[in-house]
Amino acid sequence: MFNHNRTMDVHKTVVTEDFSLWFRAVEVYSKLDDDYEYEDIELVSVEILGVEYKEDELPPKMVDSFLEWFSDDSSADWEYF
Repeated sequence: MFNHNRTMDVHKTVVTEDFSLWFRAVEVYSKLDDDYEYEDIELVSVEILGVEYKEDELPPKMVDSFLEWFSDDSSADWEYF
């Protein structure tokens, strides 16, 4: 029996004083925990000083840092596509 059911693709934009980050993920309902979790979180793009950069245009360490620091930022809510 499965403990997780995939539900919906979601996204969120985190805005700071210096840049905006756009993330994509999959919202998963866990029957075991009776709660939703977010998996497969990806950084899609970053806007810095009005210039947008796609994830693949950024150094991997920068992408990892943005994911680590901001993907669970509660200042922005996950929204459905």
